[in-house]
Amino acid sequence: MTTRTVLFTAIVAGAAFAGAAPTEHIVHRGWGLLWPENSMAALERCWQAGFIPEADARISSDGMPYIYHDPTYKGRKVSQMTWAEMKAIDIGAKKGEKWKGTYPPTLDEVFAAMAGHPERRIAMDHKNLPNDKLHELAKKHGVEKQIYYCTGGAGGIADWCRRVPDAHSLLWLYGGSWKKLDFSDAAEIEKREAFMKERFEGLAKTGFKGLDIVELITYAHPTDPESFCPRAPFLKDAVQRIRAAGKKPAIMVWSEGDKVQTYRNLTKLLGDVLFGTDYPEALEEYLKAK
Repeated sequence: MTTRTVLFTAIVAGAAFAGAAPTEHIVHRGWGLLWPENSMAALERCWQAGFIPEADARISSDGMPYIYHDPTYKGRKVSQMTWAEMKAIDIGAKKGEKWKGTYPPTLDEVFAAMAGHPERRIAMDHKNLPNDKLHELAKKHGVEKQIYYCTGGAGGIADWCRRVPDAHSLLWLYGGSWKKLDFSDAAEIEKREAFMKERFEGLAKTGFKGLDIVELITYAHPTDPESFCPRAPFLKDAVQRIRAAGKKPAIMVWSEGDKVQTYRNLTKLLGDVLFGTDYPEALEEYLKAK
């Protein structure tokens, strides 16, 4: 199956959501875990749902800007691979037979699909693509204001804001580890919350300068609807302070995101917030039922 055929299939599959009102909910990897990551099909599906796809901005060893999630491929750093090598990676093969023949898109392709469609926005997670290259290509297509510059560090965002007046940005905060969390380990919960809190307080002192969205990466307990990491008191305080600064709080649901109840539990705790997810179908179901 060719990339063109896969994209057509994706558009038909998402036709029911075409024209959905734009929101600022963020879908990790383009369209979560079930579709080929950072593929044009995933981005199109996300735009149809009215969400913002997150994609990973990289540049090949011979200078081609593109998007691709993983930092390595078969043990090699993708930053050391040429574009000829990268564009031959079938990112759809591991997602099932219907996705075979899906390959990484260039950033030029992505921005061309956004040009003339202001409702099509993207959270561009900075990897190894220099900001000057990103800006040059975005300006070529006139999509600078449709980009939410996305990173875990404020420095890159400050540089992007200098290049793009009234730029959009998203800064994510995590607990210092991406490993699966054991909720029975109280010391680990404390450690991860402390890690996030230290960074949060540093940002709060600046009034969250230059940011549109502050995203807190959050683990939900598999059975206790009131248990999270970071814990509920920190989340409530952080969200309140983000709102008080005139910014938008987001919760990236890092575990239990496939359950609609998780979004209900977090909304009950925090009020209406933006969500980030790897399971956009569950988020769609939650939003429709609100």
